[in-house]
Amino acid sequence: MHRINENEKENRQSKLEEVNQFAVAEFTESLKVFTAYMSGIRSYLKNAEEFPTQEELFKYAQFHLKDLDKSDSLILSYLSLDHKFIYSFNRNLINPNGLVGMMIKELRDQSEIDRLNLMVKDEEFHLFPPINLIEGWAGLPLNFNLRRGDKSIGYIASIVSTGSLIAPIYQNNIVNEMIFTFQVGDIYFDQEMVYDTVNENNKYDSLPLTMFHQSDNEFIYSDFNLYGQAFRIGTAYKVIEAGNNNIAFLIYGWFAMIFLFSLSAFYRINKYRKLNKSLDLTVESLNYQHKLLVKKNDELIESNQLKDKIFSIVGHDLKAPLSSVHSVMELMQNKTLSSNECMNMMTILEPVVSNASELLERLLKWSMINTNKIQINHESLSLYRVCLEVKELLKANANQKSLEIRLDIPKDLNVFADHNMLAFMVRNIVGNAIKFSRENEQIRLKARMDGSKQVLLSISDNGVGMTSQHQSQIFEIENSKIKVGTDGEKGSGLGLVMVKEFAGYNHIDIEVISAEHLGTTFNLTIPTG
Repeated sequence: MHRINENEKENRQSKLEEVNQFAVAEFTESLKVFTAYMSGIRSYLKNAEEFPTQEELFKYAQFHLKDLDKSDSLILSYLSLDHKFIYSFNRNLINPNGLVGMMIKELRDQSEIDRLNLMVKDEEFHLFPPINLIEGWAGLPLNFNLRRGDKSIGYIASIVSTGSLIAPIYQNNIVNEMIFTFQVGDIYFDQEMVYDTVNENNKYDSLPLTMFHQSDNEFIYSDFNLYGQAFRIGTAYKVIEAGNNNIAFLIYGWFAMIFLFSLSAFYRINKYRKLNKSLDLTVESLNYQHKLLVKKNDELIESNQLKDKIFSIVGHDLKAPLSSVHSVMELMQNKTLSSNECMNMMTILEPVVSNASELLERLLKWSMINTNKIQINHESLSLYRVCLEVKELLKANANQKSLEIRLDIPKDLNVFADHNMLAFMVRNIVGNAIKFSRENEQIRLKARMDGSKQVLLSISDNGVGMTSQHQSQIFEIENSKIKVGTDGEKGSGLGLVMVKEFAGYNHIDIEVISAEHLGTTFNLTIPTG
């Protein structure tokens, strides 16, 4: 057996120390990269004008996570000061384990909760001991207090997999001869699991620890502190004792025989499985293609019905006004009409042309929606100002029927929506109220807070109202029916269809309450941000 001389021993020791320091540096760098990522999350939450929703934070975290160039597991949660989960998501799903609404005392002991209570008193990052998660991987928690202005509003608890922190160490060839241990106090952890005690089955390397027989003095250790947590990384050579060589070869021989036998059996089984799977996939593919054809056929039928409806609107509602304009132009060209008669004709044609123009505008907007070309800009808006603009715009129409448009909306009430879309929705609903109201009646726009994060806007009239059947069809272009107003006003039925689509783009809920001859109320529930 080869004996190690003093020079070799010194070189081995020097290399051992070098690799140990390399492991510490790689682990520290991995953790600092992740902390920098979490620092970006903290800045985003702290400086955002409006505190992000769970979906907005999830998208932000997902977008910036790709910069880490890691595919390992991650969990990020936002908890209140009383340790209740408010947000929770991993790198792919929101609230995958149903944590939202739970209290952390259901998952952690009192000592950890006491440490969390101390953590929220400063603005530093805090590491906690590694834990095994129900998802089947080991993670290292990194938490920080979350402040908005001068006030603490809770804290962020993130968990990064120990695999992503340790993996860079094993990617360098210089570690091939080494075995590593990773500790926090009495807790050992590796790329896959956390162990409360040293266990013979710990998968620190490709061979079981029992094959190495290292004593504690064969390891060198480095102790260091990161974000309030003490770590220890140990390194030793993978040297198998001479007395165990024959045993090792014998074991490997048996493993090789078993492996070859298993490989042969697996090949045969897999061959038949592939044949069965191929048949299953063929049948499944045919079924899928059939369902796809049925779906496409239904969509084509629906598209044709929609096209017929649009052509019907264009043919009916644009042909008549254009014919009237053409007839008057011919009379004027032939000088058949006197000056007074021309003025009277212009007065008659003005609302006809105006209605045709409004119809064209609605058709254009509707086509933009259905081709995804419309721009949406959500912002904080004064609901009073939006409704006042609509009132002023429709004032002339209301005056023709001596109608009063009354606003009962607090001036400091703000909502979060696209200005043009919200104004269009209110304008269309109020326009319909004018169309179906009788002379000397009142149209009311009333708003109030409905809970802490939404506003209820009610638009009511005492007009002709609707039947229940008509109510169920007003938002469907293929089933909508054109009704004539109390003064013979006509419409396309397209306006309320667009109102419904705009509501979807702005997360607005619409409720319609109506009875024939008793008037109509539209209730719009609008988010505040």
